[in-house]
Formats: sequence, C-alpha cells, structure tokens
Amino acid sequence: MKEQDCSAVYDDLIEMLEHLSLGWIAGQVAEVINTGRVVEEIVSGRKSPDLKLSYHTPSEQLLLLIGALEKAIVDSMEIELDIAEAFIGQANKLTSPEIHFIASLSSRKSRINGADHTLAQGKKQLKTLKNSFNQLKQKIAQGQNSSLVETIRDQLEPMINSEVQTLGRNSNLYKYYIFNLILKAAQNEGARIYYQDVLKHSPEQLIFREHAGQIDDTSHGYTHAVIEFENKPVLELHIGVKAQGRLRVLYDCDICILYKIEAERCRENQRIPRASGILLIVDCQNYTAELPLATAQAFIALSSNCA
Repeated sequence: MKEQDCSAVYDDLIEMLEHLSLGWIAGQVAEVINTGRVVEEIVSGRKSPDLKLSYHTPSEQLLLLIGALEKAIVDSMEIELDIAEAFIGQANKLTSPEIHFIASLSSRKSRINGADHTLAQGKKQLKTLKNSFNQLKQKIAQGQNSSLVETIRDQLEPMINSEVQTLGRNSNLYKYYIFNLILKAAQNEGARIYYQDVLKHSPEQLIFREHAGQIDDTSHGYTHAVIEFENKPVLELHIGVKAQGRLRVLYDCDICILYKIEAERCRENQRIPRASGILLIVDCQNYTAELPLATAQAFIALSSNCA
C-alpha cells in the first residue's frame, strides 16, 4: 500500500471511530504520533550517540492505529470473556454477577456484568474481526490497496455499545482483570479466597472505587478480597486505595496487597496505609498506544517513594 493510500485509510478509520463514539482511541494514537520517537544517531568521533526525534510515516501511523483498535476492542472483549469465566467459579460466593465501580464523591456507577452471556456469543465475531485486522496489516506490508475499512466497520458496529465502550470503563475492566489474576495465582498456591466490604460484611456484589480513596471510606460498601494461606498472616487485596509514601506524599494504588491486621488498624484509626506496610502495589495503565512519557515518569516517582 502506498504511503498516500495509508493516509487515506488512516483518515477513514478515524472517521469510523468518531462515528462509533470511540474517538478516545484516535486521541491516544494521535498523542504518540505527535510526540514522535527518539532515535540514536552515531556521530563520528563521539563515544555516545546523539538523540534525535523521528516522526512516523503514514504506513507506521496506520499500523499504530490498527494496533490501538485491536487493544481497545479485541483485547477488552477477551478480558471480559475471562472475567465471565471467573464468575462461573465464584457463583457460590456472590449473589449478583455485577461489578460496580463508584466515584467516591458521587453516586455515578460504571457497571461490568460478569455473567454477560452475549460475550460467549461474540467469540465468533471476535475471531472474524481479528482476521480482518490481520488482512489489513498484510496488505500494508505487501504494498496492496485495501477496501477493508467498511468491512471492519460493519463487523464492529454490532459489537460496540458506545455507552459502555469508554476509556474509563476499559480502565476499570483492566484493573479488575489484574485483580482477578492475582486471586487466581493465590488460589493456585492453595489460598482460601473470600470477599468482605469495609464493614466486614459478606457482599452480594462487588463494589470498587473508580478512583483511589481512603481505605476506611464507608460512603459505599467497597469490597476487597481476603486471602488466607495456611499458617500464614491473612492478606487483603484492594482496588483503588491511597497510600502514604516515604516523602509523606499520597499516591494512588490501583491495586495493592497488605496484611489484614494492618488494613483493619487503618480502618479503625481512619488513617491512610503507609507504603512501607504494603506488600504489593500495582499501577494499572491500560493504553491502546505507547505509554506517554509523563505516565512513565509518574510511575518512577511512585516506585521510588513507595519502595
């Protein structure tokens, strides 16, 4: 596919994303394209190379956009399928398969249905969409023209719900996916897993913070998982908890593990956990394109002050 053809297909895909209310995907890709990439240039007589900015060609831009689409749509649906399968094994622990993410200062909810039977029906659609993306990438590599954009659009439309296929929902989905991976790993090592809310009740459904907040917040029945290994201290696994770093700065822990006895002290005394008392902190960044430099810098600050 010629470079000018790649530009035309890129524009067509952007238009398609806007039509499907998925403009946030295009925005993340545009940020990467506008930033450019750093390349090393060897200079005669110097030991270390110079750093220079290089910008993506139209074909590279198109491949970035296709990759972002795959991550945002295909990967997210595969994550949902994985979550749905996990809920089958948790049927005896929860009376509702719904997962709610709630903003602390409002009643606004983001909902994920852990037992959405339409997800299983979408496996075939997902496979067809993957094939279309692969065909488009092959045509770019082989220099062939492509008219696959309309085909991809027709395949995407029945799979997309613009009200829920948002950046915020995908971020919540990814956090719960990592949360669930940790629980699976603990179960594989023989742990007993159960859920509690902030008042030590057994919850009927899972409720998490959409943004990190205080571990003792009782404004909603925020849920955490309790992990019990034989003859070991009991652990708690949380989503969205503030932690105090070494420099007395508060950091957002997307996911964290701490000893249950420490978590209970923090709830009883209404204080924020110290990072030194947290066993594991996970920073979840679900980007469809490359991570922005500012995000990487923030992660370095988090790791250095919470180590």
